[in-house]
Amino acid sequence: IIEGVDYRGSSVLAAAKHVPDTSWFLIAKMDQDEIYAPAQERLLVIAFLVILLIAGAAVTVGMIWWYQRSRLYLRQYKTEAEKLELAQRYEHLTRHANDGILLVKEDGRIAEANQRAAAAYGRTGDELLELSIKDLETDGIAPPFEELTRLARKQDGFVYETVHRGKDGTTFP
Repeated sequence: IIEGVDYRGSSVLAAAKHVPDTSWFLIAKMDQDEIYAPAQERLLVIAFLVILLIAGAAVTVGMIWWYQRSRLYLRQYKTEAEKLELAQRYEHLTRHANDGILLVKEDGRIAEANQRAAAAYGRTGDELLELSIKDLETDGIAPPFEELTRLARKQDGFVYETVHRGKDGTTFP
């Protein structure tokens, strides 16, 4: 097989064979474009299929990613809805409880107080939020607040009794 250029200037492939009992050679030639045309067609089909497979894989990965993100957002939404429901229940319970309820920050400042607590102390809810738990306790009766906080953390909560003082100076357990 010989590769060359024919009289038209086209690239060709040729096969040469000697003719027996003569000095002649038989040469059969064909244009390279004609030879490689089916291969180029197959190459185009294969390239199209590869691009199609890559696009299909990208779409599949995209759909999986979208599905996972939507599941994540759904879980987050459900978690937030549960938190909101719990917060609403907590607010309802503290608002309508028959006992005075004070929520105290770690530094002893009052973070929240329900209406019963405000009535028991003879103060408004806003007045209570400006105070510390130490301001409400009767001097010398309860252990120091820091000690109570340490015990509460150590024991995962506990119960103790003390005497508090209202705005007018009256005390109550």
